[in-house]
Amino acid sequence: MTTDIALTIDTILDDFATAGTVLPRDALQQALEHWPDFADVVLAVLYDIEGGAEITESLCDIMFFAVYLMAQQRETRAYARLCAIGMQGERLDLLLGDTVTEHLNHIFVRLYSGDPAPLESLMACAEADEFVRSAAFDAFAWLAATGRIDRDHATAILQAQFETMLPRSESFAWVGWQDAVSLLGLDSFTPLVKQVFERGWVDDSIMGFEHFEEDLRCAMDPEGLAAKLDAFSNILEYFDDVTGFLATWPYFAEPARPAYVDVQPIRNPLRNVGRNDPCPCGSGKKYKKCCLP
Repeated sequence: MTTDIALTIDTILDDFATAGTVLPRDALQQALEHWPDFADVVLAVLYDIEGGAEITESLCDIMFFAVYLMAQQRETRAYARLCAIGMQGERLDLLLGDTVTEHLNHIFVRLYSGDPAPLESLMACAEADEFVRSAAFDAFAWLAATGRIDRDHATAILQAQFETMLPRSESFAWVGWQDAVSLLGLDSFTPLVKQVFERGWVDDSIMGFEHFEEDLRCAMDPEGLAAKLDAFSNILEYFDDVTGFLATWPYFAEPARPAYVDVQPIRNPLRNVGRNDPCPCGSGKKYKKCCLP
């Protein structure tokens, strides 16, 4: 359902905050129609978050839609701020939730301002969430592979990261690092990557050294590299129409009303388990690193 009634920016933000599983199409459209003013407001919110403002549930709901819209609009002013928030422990993970593992790499690319320094700082930041860092590596590698970051510079950065990056222990940041090495076809780094796997810095339940070798071979083949870059580019294109993209998500689907059946409701035993809570399966890992779909 759409409306011709003009919404104020406050109303748009309120619609985002209260949307739930109903896609706020009118609010999304009117945010785009009033983009300069709307962008100024949400950029100010990002600035406040970077400065330590409390991240509330309603703020997360608002910024979920706002960040996707900023990616659609290629709002480069948001790039450095998101990277800076990413360096503040798990605050970006708290703000964006599953977006971190699903699309943060693509969002970084859509917002990229031409300056790799914020991404590089985030990649190197030991205090940052490991999945945020991995997304930064993914974006950095794609930008370098497509010529938007100088390849020699990118190679030097990845070499320096191997020598200095923390933790010197298992972390998903190292998954991102070796992914970047393979995508750029840096065959000379193979001995370094082998050390990373031998030292256990990449969880062997995620991947093994042989998977890196396979990815490297693929990236060193022109057709294989083109396929990898095209797959990433295809997802980037979804952000050209965020409303249409979000409308395909099962979360925002409007299911048909089922016929009444007198049965007990199905309860989700994981509904109160946070992404950073211990996994209920008892593995000792965080839920987001274990059984989270």
